[in-house]
Amino acid sequence: MQYETREVASVDTDTQAMSSHILDMINLSGKVSEPGPGVYRCGEGENPDSLFRIRHTWNISGPPGKELKNSLERLRDKLPEEGWELVAYGPDSSLARTLTLIADQHKQQFGVKVELWDQREKDDVPALVVTVASDCYQVPPGQEVDRY
Repeated sequence: MQYETREVASVDTDTQAMSSHILDMINLSGKVSEPGPGVYRCGEGENPDSLFRIRHTWNISGPPGKELKNSLERLRDKLPEEGWELVAYGPDSSLARTLTLIADQHKQQFGVKVELWDQREKDDVPALVVTVASDCYQVPPGQEVDRY
């Protein structure tokens, strides 16, 4: 399989920008977690050290579960307007039946998964958990992915 060649830093920057755009589309005030994007192995090939994807997982908490659900529904409606293909929306197959949205943006080569973690226990904090992931890429010839 052929993978598009890109610098890790370039994909990292694009992933951060897409994450920020998703947060803007969620349009909700709350506490957003801090971790930044990470580099992960992906794909198959002769040199797996040259293949990578960037994933950025974060969450937003603070508003009540109902507001979070309304934001998830707005996101579900907005994504197709911006060229995203809605792959799945509804309760997942876990015991918790977590409300989950999965969408792909083929033109910009990203996927997103958003889960509504509602309050199941007294001390649980409701949150939207968002994972933005790039497609799999190959680093330029002569380079290896320098961080996993």
